[in-house]
Amino acid sequence: MKTIILLEKEGFTTDEITIYVANQEEKDLYQLSYPTYNIIIGVLGIKNQREFIQSQYPEETILISIDDDIESYKHIEDKNLRQIFNECIEYLSQSTSGLLSFNPSSNPFFSLRPWQFKQGRYLCCGFIYIFKVDYSIIGDIENVEDYNNSMMYLKKYGSVIRYGQVCFKTKFCAKDSFQLRHNYELNVDKLLAKYPNDLYYNIKKSGPLKGLKNVKLRIKHK
Repeated sequence: MKTIILLEKEGFTTDEITIYVANQEEKDLYQLSYPTYNIIIGVLGIKNQREFIQSQYPEETILISIDDDIESYKHIEDKNLRQIFNECIEYLSQSTSGLLSFNPSSNPFFSLRPWQFKQGRYLCCGFIYIFKVDYSIIGDIENVEDYNNSMMYLKKYGSVIRYGQVCFKTKFCAKDSFQLRHNYELNVDKLLAKYPNDLYYNIKKSGPLKGLKNVKLRIKHK
């Protein structure tokens, strides 16, 4: 629910936001705190839920997808969130790309860049991204569905956009149980097998995903 708090602080209104949940229990929980919001019960599974959300809108609609645990952000020029989103939507609408990504690192030292937009070979981290609805983008891999979708957009449109001047603070889900870690590793292997000429991995040395395979692009943007 941290994202809703941030969006309200930034001046976004209830008619601009739709909350998608997996079941009635989650809907009831959100309605306790946010009774005036449009809350829709979708389907189970992140991959399936993202596809369900996309199915609710006409093709070519530009949507902002945000997970519910973004706490704050930092912009190199102190722009507010509405300015950032408006610039991204405008750029994406004029672009031949179908997906706009942000740096997954919450550390400004590693993530903030002097440039605003670049188009190239980027992987999109699923906690926040902006995309054109495209019914042909159908995921087939769980856990790393954001990377899988990135590759499908990259293959179809030729590039993924990266916005370089902002970083977001969020809580990554730690794969702290054996089953979660096992499933994650299996799906990373499926992804690598699907795109053997594009992707490889190294082992995360720190953070909540320490010890797990970290998916990387073989050939980076120019």
